[in-house]
Amino acid sequence: MSVLSDPSTLEKELLAILTERILPEGVSVDLDTALQSAGLDSLATMQLLLQIENTYGISLPDADISCKNLGSIRTIAQLMKRYEAAS
Repeated sequence: MSVLSDPSTLEKELLAILTERILPEGVSVDLDTALQSAGLDSLATMQLLLQIENTYGISLPDADISCKNLGSIRTIAQLMKRYEAAS
């Protein structure tokens, strides 16, 4: 079973990527935390997109890179699922 097929596992993995590799140490987020208010700036967003591409093989198109789609772990996972379903 693909990690993309299990939303719970995908969300947990994205949360780990964000907290362990991207956000400053000590920043606490959950699945619905507004990532911009947690410190996800444009550089951190690019790092996250690169991690998604390297880890899951999904390159999100520029048209979908928005505050709405990248607003929380949950919305990012939903966006990734849409691209998995389309492929």
